[in-house]
Amino acid sequence: MTIKKLCYYIISIIACLFSRFSFSESDVDLANKIISSSQVVHEIKESVSPDNNVSFYVDGLTVKLTQKSVNNCDVINTSVIKLNDGSVISGTSSIPRTSVVLDKEGELLSVSLESPKNINRKIFDIISHVNELHIYNLDDENFSVHLEQFIYLTYFYISRSNIKELIFPKSGVLKEVGISTSDIFSISGLDNQMGLYKMIMDSNIKSGYDTIYNLENLECLSLALNEKIFNFGRLENLKKLDVYSPKFEDIKEIFNLKKLKNLSLWYLKDIRIQGVEFPQSIDNLSISASDNKAVPDVRGLKNLKALRFSNIINYHKLRIGYLPSLTKLNVKNSQLDELSGIGQFNNLEFLDIERNNVSDVYEISKLKNLKVFKARDNNIKDVTPLFELKNLERVELRKNKIETVVPMGVGSSIKYIDYSRNPVKNVDLESLVDYPYVSIILLDTPYLNNASQEEINKITNLRLKGHF
Repeated sequence: MTIKKLCYYIISIIACLFSRFSFSESDVDLANKIISSSQVVHEIKESVSPDNNVSFYVDGLTVKLTQKSVNNCDVINTSVIKLNDGSVISGTSSIPRTSVVLDKEGELLSVSLESPKNINRKIFDIISHVNELHIYNLDDENFSVHLEQFIYLTYFYISRSNIKELIFPKSGVLKEVGISTSDIFSISGLDNQMGLYKMIMDSNIKSGYDTIYNLENLECLSLALNEKIFNFGRLENLKKLDVYSPKFEDIKEIFNLKKLKNLSLWYLKDIRIQGVEFPQSIDNLSISASDNKAVPDVRGLKNLKALRFSNIINYHKLRIGYLPSLTKLNVKNSQLDELSGIGQFNNLEFLDIERNNVSDVYEISKLKNLKVFKARDNNIKDVTPLFELKNLERVELRKNKIETVVPMGVGSSIKYIDYSRNPVKNVDLESLVDYPYVSIILLDTPYLNNASQEEINKITNLRLKGHF
C-alpha cells in the first residue's frame, strides 16, 4: 500500500471512529466525511468525463443496498440502491450517470455506470476491487469491457448495451451474471467462473457462450440462442432453465437434467419439439409465444404443479393429459375455445384463462378444490356452474358476455367477483343481502350506468356493507 493510500485509509478510519462518539452528527454529514476522505472517490472523479454525473453514497447512511436472496433462481440479484426516503436511484437512457456506493470505511461496494459518454478505460482499473458492477446503455461497438483484474467481483450486470467484447475476471469468483438486451460480438473468460450459480444471457452474443458447458456449479440459466446448436442436456446441475428460440437439437437430451425443477420455453417453432421427453423432476413448466404444433406433450409429468401456456398460436383445445399434482394452470391469450377435459384436474386451485374464446364453464364445476378463477376477456354468458364450487374465493370475469348477475347459491365461499365491462342489465340486489362478505364489482356496465334512483340507494346501502 502506498503512503498516499495509507493516509486516505487512516483519515477514513478516524472519521468513522469520531462519528461513533459524535451523537449530534447526522448520517449525511458522516457520509460526506467518508466520501471526501476516500481515495477511490478522488480517483473516480478524476477519470470520469465532465459530461457524466457522478453520485457517491455510503451504505447504511445515505443509501441502503437491498439484501440478495440466497439460492433464488427467479431473478438476477441486482442490488436496488435506495435513498433514506425510500426512493430508488435510477438513471435514464439519455442522462449519463455514475453511481458509487461505499462502505463505512470508504471502500467500494457497488458501481453503476449508466449511459457513460467518452468512457475512460482507466475507470475499470480504479474500480477493480468492487463487489458488484452494473453497466447500462453503453453504446460503442468498438469498446471492450475488460474485467480480468476484478478480483472480488461477485455480481455483474450489463443491459441495453452494444459493445465489441466482454472479458470476465481471472479470479473466477463471480456468482451471478446478467447480460440483458445487449449486442456483444464475443465473450471470453467465462469458463474461469467455476463458482457461477446464476446467469441470464437473453442477448445477441455472437461467440463464446458455448463455454457454459464447463460451469459445473451453474444451477440457473436463461439463454437466448443463435444459429449454433447448444446441448442443454450436458448441464446436469441445472434447477431452473429459460430458453429462447430452441431447436429440437438444443433440447432433445433435456431429459438428462434430473435436478431441473423450473423450465420456460419461448418461441417454439420446430414441430419436432412436440416429441421431446422432459425429466420427471419438473414441477413448474411455462411455454410462451409458440406455434401450437411445436408444443411438447406434457403427459406423464407426475410432479408438475404449475403449468403455463401463453400466446400459443391457434391453441383451440387443451392437449395436456392427466397431471395428478397440478394445482395451478394458466392458459392465456391462446385462442382457446373450450375447456373439455379440464375437470380431471381435481387438485387444481388456480385457473387463469384470460383473453381466449371460452363460452362454456360447465367443466370448471368439477374442480372442487378451485380457489381462484380468472377469465377476463372471453365469451362467457352463464356463470352459474361456478357457484357449485364451495372452495372458490375469487372470480374475475371482466369483459365477457354476462347480462344477469344471479344469486351465488347456498354455502358460497366467494369473497370477490368482478363483472366489470360486461353487458349486465339485471342484478338481483335483494339476494346480495345473503352474502355479507362478498365484494361485487360492476364498473362500466349498462346496469350501473342506467340505474334508477331507487336502485342507486340500494347499491349505496350495500356498498356501506362492503358489497360493492
